[in-house]
Amino acid sequence: MKVSAHFVQIFMKNILKALILFSLPVLSFLIVWKFDVGYLASIFLFYLLPAFFIGISYGAKIQWTKILMFSIVISIPFVVIVDYIGTISKIWIVPEGASILVYRFLGVLPIEDYIWFLSAVLLIVISYCSIKGNIEIEKASYPNLQLLILGSAGSLIIFGLIHAFYPQALMWSGSYSYLILGSVFFLIPGLLLSLKYRLLGVSA
Repeated sequence: MKVSAHFVQIFMKNILKALILFSLPVLSFLIVWKFDVGYLASIFLFYLLPAFFIGISYGAKIQWTKILMFSIVISIPFVVIVDYIGTISKIWIVPEGASILVYRFLGVLPIEDYIWFLSAVLLIVISYCSIKGNIEIEKASYPNLQLLILGSAGSLIIFGLIHAFYPQALMWSGSYSYLILGSVFFLIPGLLLSLKYRLLGVSA
């Protein structure tokens, strides 16, 4: 009888967490729609608030320092390169009035864009680790982390050289620019990574 009561308690606790988690986007939407809180506050409501909730709910499984460092290393090259190409190619744009931070990186990228992408990566990684129990983060050995940092630094150096000597190459035009940009920087790398783990027999 005690065992059954214990399982019911765990089940109800997880149901409550799930209800709160799934209600957060609805609540965030209502706040943004009603009060027009702006870009930065919207990032907090839609990304950081769920990330913090998941992290606190599964605090014993979350290693914040490792996850934050991993998210920073992943997000910097993507947001600088992809966001720059997308913005100057007019695939998307953040109007001046939508950004409360005056400074723009390279005169183009609002700081909020980086905060947004970092928050999105952070939410994804925290969600994954809350399920896997930091298994994949623990597998990230020091040499692998070094390789990731070198890859990020290398991509930024290549981007900087292209930006300095042949900036026209970073301006993409055409009806399918969004599709091409997403395929080059997200779809193809994702498929290659999945294929690599499949060949190694590693389960995600």
